[in-house]
Amino acid sequence: MTKKTEKFEYSHSVDGITDNILASYPLDNLDNDAYKFNQITGEENPRYMQDDKYMLGGIISQIGFGLQRKHDYLDTLQSRRLAEVELNGNGTAEVKKMESLEAKIERSIEFYHHKFLIEVEQFERLCDLSWGEGQALPSDDRYGLAWWETYKARMQDRPVLAKTSKEEAKSRLFKKAS
Repeated sequence: MTKKTEKFEYSHSVDGITDNILASYPLDNLDNDAYKFNQITGEENPRYMQDDKYMLGGIISQIGFGLQRKHDYLDTLQSRRLAEVELNGNGTAEVKKMESLEAKIERSIEFYHHKFLIEVEQFERLCDLSWGEGQALPSDDRYGLAWWETYKARMQDRPVLAKTSKEEAKSRLFKKAS
C-alpha cells in the first residue's frame, strides 16, 4: 500500500512526462507531412499517422471511459450520502464510510485524469491533431468518447478522392508543385 501523498498540480508535470516518453519514440515511424492532406483535393487525410491515432486514441478512450464511470459512481454515492444525512444526520458511521469512499474515488479520478492528459498530449503531438479537433466537448461527453468513435469511422471510410481523370489530377498536382 502506498503512502498518501500531498495533492500537487498535475498539469505542470504533463509536458515534462510527455517529453520524457516521446524522447524514446522512433522518429522513423512518423508519417511524411506530405500525407497530412490529400494532394488532389487538399482535404485533411484522416489516415495521416493512423497507427498512432488508433493506438493512443484507444488508450485515451479507455481511460476516458473509466473516468466517466468513476464520475457516475461518485455522483450516485454522493446522492446516497445526502439521502443518508437527511434521514439519520451527519454523524453516522454510514455517512463517514461514504465520505471516506468519496474521497478515495476523487483521488482516483484526479490520478487517472492526469494519465488521460498525458495520453492526450502524446496524441496531439504525434498525430498533429487536437483531441476533439479543438471543439468544446459536451458536458455529457467530457472525455471526447463520441468524437473518437466518429473520428475512427472517418479513418476507416474510403471515399472517392476525385471524380476527374488521372491526367487532370496529375496536372493539378503539377500546378501545385510549380
